[in-house]
Amino acid sequence: MGLFKFFRRNKKRSCIVNDTQIDQSYIENRFQFLVNSGYKYKFYQKNWEREFVYSLQECCVEVYFDGYAFDCVIQTKDFPRSNITQNPLVGEYFKERFFKATNIQRIDMVVNLLYENAKTFLLK
Repeated sequence: MGLFKFFRRNKKRSCIVNDTQIDQSYIENRFQFLVNSGYKYKFYQKNWEREFVYSLQECCVEVYFDGYAFDCVIQTKDFPRSNITQNPLVGEYFKERFFKATNIQRIDMVVNLLYENAKTFLLK
């Protein structure tokens, strides 16, 4: 392993956190296609933490907001529960774009990823 690969490997990824408030209705509208495909929807909130959970059989999409920080966890029968950037459906290009994107762009990226893998997520 070269010296440059060593530094790149140990470099921490900086995730941009912006202060744009994302309304609950915006998330629900963007992920409505999951409900239309038969997913069950549950919303949880505790103080600044909000959790949007969509589940169908062994598939699950969980969207989290902790204040302004966004995260998403997905699961299917093909792979276990994992962070959006740590699952086999995404590559390095997706990860780099995701870490530099705003929260609205991240939501759009997750929605597009789900549409692109409609069969995996049992979408109608």
